[in-house]
Amino acid sequence: MDSRTDIEALRQVLPMTNGVRTSGWTGRQPKPAWALLPADYRDFMAVYGGGRIHDLIVLPPQPTGNGWQASITGHTAGFRELGAMEGGVPGIELGADRVLPWGSGCNANELGWLMSGANPDQRPVIVWRRHGNPQWALRYGRVPAAPHDR
Repeated sequence: MDSRTDIEALRQVLPMTNGVRTSGWTGRQPKPAWALLPADYRDFMAVYGGGRIHDLIVLPPQPTGNGWQASITGHTAGFRELGAMEGGVPGIELGADRVLPWGSGCNANELGWLMSGANPDQRPVIVWRRHGNPQWALRYGRVPAAPHDR
C-alpha cells in the first residue's frame, strides 16, 4: 500500500474523535527538513497533527507555538543521548547522530527512525524500551508493533 491508502485506512479505525489531540501543526515545513521525513509520517501529520493517541505521543516536526511543547526538534538531543549512553541498536554500526525521534510512550519507551539510506520511506523504526533487554530494538517496516510487543 502507498501512504495515501494507508492513511485512509487509518482514518477508518482512528477517527479524529478517538482520543487524538492535535497540535495545531499545519504541515508547512522547510523543504529540506520535510524531505527527511517518511511519507506516511507526513500524511499522518497532515490529517492528525502531533499529539497524544491514548498512551502514545506522536511528535510534530517542530514546536507549534500553541502550548504543545513536544517536537522532533525538541526531543532529538535526548534521544541521541540515549543512543550514545546505551550503545544503540545491537549489531548496527551507525552512531547516535543517525537516529531521529518521532514518538514517546507513557511507559518511557521512545520511538524513532534509524537514518540509514537516502530514502526516508525505507528507514527502519527503532525503539528504546525502558524495561527491555536489550533496550534498543530495530523494527523494519513503516508501522511498528507496540513497544511492549517483543
